[in-house]
Amino acid sequence: MTDLHLLWSWSAQGSLRAALRQKRNVVRADYSPDLGPLDDGRRRGTFFRELYASVGSSVEEMGEDRLPADAFIEWDAVKRAVAEMVPARIVVWTSRSAADSVFLRMAAHFLHMFDRPLWRVQVETGDYFCSVGALPGDKLISFLPQAEEIDAETTGRYNAEFEAMAADPHMLRRANEDGTLTYHDLTFYDDTIIGYCSFEWQRVVMIVGYTMGHADPLNPPGDVVIFSRLLHLVEAGKLELDGEFTSIYEDGFRRRQVRIGPNSCWAERGPAGGGRPGERGC
Repeated sequence: MTDLHLLWSWSAQGSLRAALRQKRNVVRADYSPDLGPLDDGRRRGTFFRELYASVGSSVEEMGEDRLPADAFIEWDAVKRAVAEMVPARIVVWTSRSAADSVFLRMAAHFLHMFDRPLWRVQVETGDYFCSVGALPGDKLISFLPQAEEIDAETTGRYNAEFEAMAADPHMLRRANEDGTLTYHDLTFYDDTIIGYCSFEWQRVVMIVGYTMGHADPLNPPGDVVIFSRLLHLVEAGKLELDGEFTSIYEDGFRRRQVRIGPNSCWAERGPAGGGRPGERGC
C-alpha cells in the first residue's frame, strides 16, 4: 500500500506530483477554503462561478473541472480514490493559513468514515506567504518525515469544527497566530484597496499588487478576490475606472487605470481635505 496525498491548491498539487514522481496518488479537492459558503456544494459552486464572472471569466473559459457546479463533487472523487487505492495513509498537506486550517477540517468531515488514518504534514513557509503552494516541490517533500497522525478523537473534533464553520454566514475566514479563525464579509478588503488609490490615475494591477503584496502573510488573499472587490467598488462609484470593463483577461487590461470615484467620501473632501483614502471614518 502507498500514501494518498491531499491538497486543495492546483499549484501545490503540480509541485508535489513532480517532486514525488507520482500523479495518481496526489489529489486535490475544493478551491480556496477560506472563501465562500461551506454548508452546501451547489451554493459553494455558485459562489466561485459568480466570483470569476465578476472579473470577466466564465465556466466555458475556465472549464467544468475548475469551476464545478457542485463544489463538493471533488470530494466525491477523493472518496472514490480512497476506496479504490485503500492507501496506508491519507496525508493532508497544510500550512498555518486560514485556507489550510479549514481544508484540514474539511478532510476530516468528508473522509472520517473511512478506516484509513488521516495524517497531517504542516509546512513552514518562512518569508513566503503562508500557503502550501508557495513552496517548490523539493522543499515540500522535506517536511514529509514530520507527518503526524491525527487520532480518532481529534478527527471527530475537526469534523465538528467544520460543521460549526459551515454554519457561519460570513464568506471570508482568517487565521490568527494562535490558530483560531475569525469570520468576515468580503468587504474586509475594501478600505485597504481604497487606501492604495488616490485622486490621480493609477494602474489597476498596481493597486491589486499593493493590496496583495502588503497583506498579512498568514492570510494571503488571491488576486481574483481582490480584483473582484476593486471592480465592486467601481460599480458602487467609490472608485472610477478609465473606461468600460469587460474582463481582467482582456488585451490591454494591464494598462487600465483607477482613481477615487465620485461616491467616495474622499471625493467631497478633495485632495486637500486631509487624511488618506482608506483611513478610519471614510
